[in-house]
Amino acid sequence: MIISSSGEKFAYQRIADAIEAMCRYGDIEVGGKLPSARVLASRFDCNYHTVRRGLKQLAEFGLLESRPGAGFFVRNGSRTIPEAPRNDSEQTIAAICRPPRTNNDMRCISAIHEQCDANGLHFELHTVSNFSNPQRLFDRIVSRGCRALLLPMLRMDDGLPGIREAIVRCPVPVVVGSSLPGLEDYCYESPEIYGLSVYLAIATEFRYFRRLGYENIAMLVAGHHSIHMLEEVLRAYADECGENGVRFLFETCGDVPGTLDRVVGRWSRFRGNLAVIVYGEEVAIRLAVAAKGKGLRIPEDLALTSWGNTELSEEFDPPLTSMSFPFDYLARALLKQALLQNGARSHMREPIRHELVIRSSCGGIARASERKVQQYLSEIRMEIQTEVLPHLIAERKEMVLP
Repeated sequence: MIISSSGEKFAYQRIADAIEAMCRYGDIEVGGKLPSARVLASRFDCNYHTVRRGLKQLAEFGLLESRPGAGFFVRNGSRTIPEAPRNDSEQTIAAICRPPRTNNDMRCISAIHEQCDANGLHFELHTVSNFSNPQRLFDRIVSRGCRALLLPMLRMDDGLPGIREAIVRCPVPVVVGSSLPGLEDYCYESPEIYGLSVYLAIATEFRYFRRLGYENIAMLVAGHHSIHMLEEVLRAYADECGENGVRFLFETCGDVPGTLDRVVGRWSRFRGNLAVIVYGEEVAIRLAVAAKGKGLRIPEDLALTSWGNTELSEEFDPPLTSMSFPFDYLARALLKQALLQNGARSHMREPIRHELVIRSSCGGIARASERKVQQYLSEIRMEIQTEVLPHLIAERKEMVLP
């Protein structure tokens, strides 16, 4: 059971999803005690009361049992958390990650789980607060028996040299979800295409807004992304600005109150002729709220696209045009690599293709007919496939040549 989220309940339900994942797939057995709410709040980097609310919801669903003075425990006999028998190690795929924090984190984990089910494999998720001792972590999980390890959501600050050393020594295949420095050989994507899917998606959004007639196209990115990904996002946006002679309006934002109010203030002079590509669903919603607070209408004064395409995008007012990531495709690629024998490698050599799901926030239907919008998207896909992608792959191959 994955609890669905709505805009109003997003924060505590996101935490509930993450806690459920810890119980459902990971290290907390049926009857086991959960860490305290304050420990979980620190781990998830959120408010204590948000965690408490998430825990109470899981108790209402029958997943957890609250014992006054003792804390929360995984309920015995819970139908949600199976008392998984010991599985043949050849039938078990283990994934390791920090506690999922966003809807897309959970969608990634759920997609891997579904692919394992489809292939008759048992899936285990191990959540960790950090990767300070990856060798001991790997040894502990492998000793329980597994066919391969997946690291789907590594970050730049996860201690990559230590992780690489642990991967080299690991007796089972290890596959990572990002081509981070030193881990390129273990990524499901080949080095020459890593990050290109993000570049192509941003180029698609930019060109879509240009066809709609917007003269000012801004880019907003959450500051918590890795330097590598920020560089890819910035490069794509800068290239499109340069090729189209468009004013460079690039901003990053953190969680400091008032940040987006100031961004909207700087951009408000372009109202009515402003489109914003937002890399991140939560940030897109925060931007939309800040814009409304400044009296700007969406999409009439400020059009925007988002990333993620979860229930939040559909239920927000107005519904957000959003880039949809094919998590099932990612999961298949990770699992395919993990199941190869004798350390063989079969990197994916075509970048993952995002799909732009058109809704109200981009102003497309208001500025053009639905038929025209589909024509624009078809033209852009052809440009990306025949012009942009071949150029980028050739350029990237030159960069990775010894």
